[in-house]
Amino acid sequence: MSTIHKAGVTIAGLAATLTIAGAFVAQGYVAARQNAPRSTATVQTTAAPTDPAQQTETIYVNPVPSASVVHVVQTAPPLANPPVIHQVVAGGGEPRDDGPGSAGQGDN
Repeated sequence: MSTIHKAGVTIAGLAATLTIAGAFVAQGYVAARQNAPRSTATVQTTAAPTDPAQQTETIYVNPVPSASVVHVVQTAPPLANPPVIHQVVAGGGEPRDDGPGSAGQGDN
């Protein structure tokens, strides 16, 4: 790809990014203007309903008790000799024998 093509792709990508960002900004501006409160609107208040079934009710719930605090007074002593774990892994591939008399690669 030549330099002029790289520059063209870069400019096109930048233009697309700016176009999409501008659309988001314009959409946010229009949405904010539509949801803005209007000062000329009158607020009507209604009297509280007298029917007990329509009144709101406040319910108080007991909070969860806090967890008990645990104080560490003595830590465990460090181990003198940690245990040694031996792991045997089987080898993969073909066995290799490079001893004398073997006709391996490069022995011509």
